[in-house]
Amino acid sequence: MKSMRIAIAALALSTMASAAQAQNLFGVQVDYGTGTNIGLGVGGRYMTGLGKLFTSGPMSKAMFTGSFDYFFMDCQGASSCSYWELNPGIAFPVGTSSLNPYVGGGIVYAHSSVTVSGGGFSISGSSSETGLNVFGGSHFPIGAMAGFSEGRYELRSGGQLVLTAGIMFGKAKM
Repeated sequence: MKSMRIAIAALALSTMASAAQAQNLFGVQVDYGTGTNIGLGVGGRYMTGLGKLFTSGPMSKAMFTGSFDYFFMDCQGASSCSYWELNPGIAFPVGTSSLNPYVGGGIVYAHSSVTVSGGGFSISGSSSETGLNVFGGSHFPIGAMAGFSEGRYELRSGGQLVLTAGIMFGKAKM
């Protein structure tokens, strides 16, 4: 498990560092997850083109995408609880419409924690899980920014469908 986390971090960092001269987008997003008891979340996103790394073939048009998603939870009697995800992946453009559709896949790292307090005692626990995800979406110009919407299904125990929409800032060739 620890080696998987290290591999994910190394892949993400090397991809971002190597693509520093490519198109870079940073954004904010709102999430709805079907596997969380409230479902709403917020997050941040980073996208960069891989054309500097791969000069030909399908990877030359691909984008590295990474998101951090924090979901608001109903702690259901617990004193505190949290649930968040990291989602690095690769998106491939599909077609040439003005909506810029894409499909892709990646890794999901999900973490949850809970604390229950009472009677002078406190008990805490946490759990982390790694899995795969598949996604599809669209990014489209909104003035000097880019909007996006995406659906992502997580292939892991307790997997969920996550619907996301947001705004990206930065220069992008769409």
